[in-house]
Amino acid sequence: MMRVLLIGLLGLGGPAMAQTATEKAYLETSLGTWSTKAQSVDEAYDWVGSQKWQVFPDSADGVWIYQENAIYGSNPEVELTEDPAPYFQVVVHFRDLGDGLLHTTTYRVADRPAARGFSHGEVTAFDKAWLGEIACMGEMQRVGAGFWHGRATCPNGYKGGVKVESRSVLSPGHYVNWDRGFNAMGEHIWGPSEGGYIFKRVEGDQ
Repeated sequence: MMRVLLIGLLGLGGPAMAQTATEKAYLETSLGTWSTKAQSVDEAYDWVGSQKWQVFPDSADGVWIYQENAIYGSNPEVELTEDPAPYFQVVVHFRDLGDGLLHTTTYRVADRPAARGFSHGEVTAFDKAWLGEIACMGEMQRVGAGFWHGRATCPNGYKGGVKVESRSVLSPGHYVNWDRGFNAMGEHIWGPSEGGYIFKRVEGDQ
């Protein structure tokens, strides 16, 4: 039953549909390399790098993006000597609902080492077998040319919490992500309290 469900979600069992203009617009703005290096001068925020690649480019249902985040350290003045392992690996499916609104489905990655191989060019295609369970669903709304606002609230047991509230803003040059965990009493227990991580597009990466 799970395999049948997954095939349906991947759009492999229905009629072919071309990507919509809204889906393509989001894809063009989102892909690339992003960094919080500038923000990490504030000790409340680590230096995080994020990379996003399109996967399943021939899918007949929406667009799919593989995202990998890694912490490079707490001091932006320190030159990197090694490539840190990612702490965050997901695949997000974006499906057009009309009026500039995209439905988002975030999948965990079941085979993280294999996906890491994809990001390093060791394999040329992302295997659908690497997709894990659905972690969250939300929405991404276009609010202007090249500008998007996203939101999701999903169950999450990290650090004793019961849910995570995720908010994001995407523009051609910046990406802001603010994830906060809450316990059963509605108390904020993890994630930055003053605002989200501000990722700047790495120069030359379009």
